[in-house]
Amino acid sequence: MNLLDKFSEFSAPHFEDIGFIAWTEKNFTVYDSGRWIKFSFYNHEPLREIYESWDHPHVTIQKSVQWGVTTCGIARSIYAGHKLGLSSVYFFPTNTHSEIFVSSKYNETINRSDYIKSLLSHTQANNRRLKIFKNFYIHFGGLESATNVRSITADISTIDELDEANQENAKKVEDRLSHSKFGWRWELSQPSLPMQGINLAFFKSDQRYWGCNCPSCNYTNFVDETFPECLIEVNQKVFYSCIKCRSELDLKKGVWIPKFPDRSKFHKGYLLSHLIFPLKQASKLKYEYENLATSIEKKRFWISVLAKPYADITQVPITNEILSKAEGNFNFDYYKHGTFFGMDQGDTCHLVFCYRDNGVLKLCALYKIEATKEEEILSIIGKHNVIAGLVDANPNKVLSKKIAKTFRQIKIQYFLGDSLKEGVEGEGVDAVSKVNVNRTESLDLTCEAIQKAIIQIPSMQLSMNKTVLDLYDECRLHLKNLTKELIETKKGFFVYEYLHKVENHFAMALNSARIAASGSQGIDLDSRFRGGSYY
Repeated sequence: MNLLDKFSEFSAPHFEDIGFIAWTEKNFTVYDSGRWIKFSFYNHEPLREIYESWDHPHVTIQKSVQWGVTTCGIARSIYAGHKLGLSSVYFFPTNTHSEIFVSSKYNETINRSDYIKSLLSHTQANNRRLKIFKNFYIHFGGLESATNVRSITADISTIDELDEANQENAKKVEDRLSHSKFGWRWELSQPSLPMQGINLAFFKSDQRYWGCNCPSCNYTNFVDETFPECLIEVNQKVFYSCIKCRSELDLKKGVWIPKFPDRSKFHKGYLLSHLIFPLKQASKLKYEYENLATSIEKKRFWISVLAKPYADITQVPITNEILSKAEGNFNFDYYKHGTFFGMDQGDTCHLVFCYRDNGVLKLCALYKIEATKEEEILSIIGKHNVIAGLVDANPNKVLSKKIAKTFRQIKIQYFLGDSLKEGVEGEGVDAVSKVNVNRTESLDLTCEAIQKAIIQIPSMQLSMNKTVLDLYDECRLHLKNLTKELIETKKGFFVYEYLHKVENHFAMALNSARIAASGSQGIDLDSRFRGGSYY
């Protein structure tokens, strides 16, 4: 008998060694249509495989509303804790979300099972932030604070409603599993924008879709990919049809099929839409789809029913197509002099260098350096002989001012006010030049310059070493992450604003470099260049 067995024997009820599904069916009740009933997969058959994947190292679930996936998360954390002694952390967008979840769902689930209640420690914490059981614990918290993330270590993590959460803090959750030999993680959410949050995670997974073989021609159909063409009406009956021969499909007989099975060992991804949900009548879905009138209605339908991200050109100004058109016939040049510089700073600093060529601003170098390496940052800036540059004033103002004092042609930058304004901060030897920038307007101008290829980026067809290529891939992703959301101002107006707290650091640095270059339009650069070098 090992130590865990002894611990379980004397500290907690004996674990009944049955599978996760059988254990959940035996011990869980769920709220359904105004009443509590025993857990089952009735009308929820696509969830079965997700339950079977309870011990998979990484699962992503891109879902529509009201699928009941959260119940799986609750059961999984308790089952893995009691069976294996594993501790879990369950994150929501905010502490408020987390506390509501614990009060309304988690506590209610525990209280309705005498067996699960018996697992709780009656002498230690049992509150909305921490549940201590007799041989494991479960943490709950919100992702609005990095402190909430850093203060917890666990074997299993679940992020619920990922797309509503602070994306940078969500990225740090994986670090909290680094000391566990298990390190299992799940994320689940309705999607929001393309290649953001859950949609990006699903894109990186093996991308499982519910596939259904046609009873007539045996063709494998994926209604999530063929909607609305797969939904037809014959003799006043609306049904899902084979896209090839138009025979009626029985979606209850579907199976999950991965698009990229080579990824399945490490990362499974599921798309759970209402199309494969038996309770949602095909006729109702068809009627709802055909009567979508406004962009708000279309957005709700795409996200809440189809479980797909929704955006138009207003919200996603930079796409793969735009980036391809912005590529010039040139490569990175890490020895380029006479450059324009921008830096986005945080724990990690992202540096961008560009040069002007016949009225076009060309990207020539990218760097990603820890903020603590001040001398290395200064050395890189000096190497590129910067004409003009901007660096974020915050969060590390000591670093930004040191750069601005070392290189007087570089200014510190604030996102304040409605227009670009320049000034001085500090006095005497501590004085540095500063500029106030309207964040939305400046990013609009940068996106427009990329769309028009006034800002050009290196060609992906040219040879690059792995380090440069990895940075370039990250830069391109950051540019595509310049996405907007509709917000209400303090005065009650609705405006589009670029998302905060997303991975767009190289894009922000490029924005700063563009602003610096636009402020130097009057410089006669040609007289300061010889053979491509700056003097």
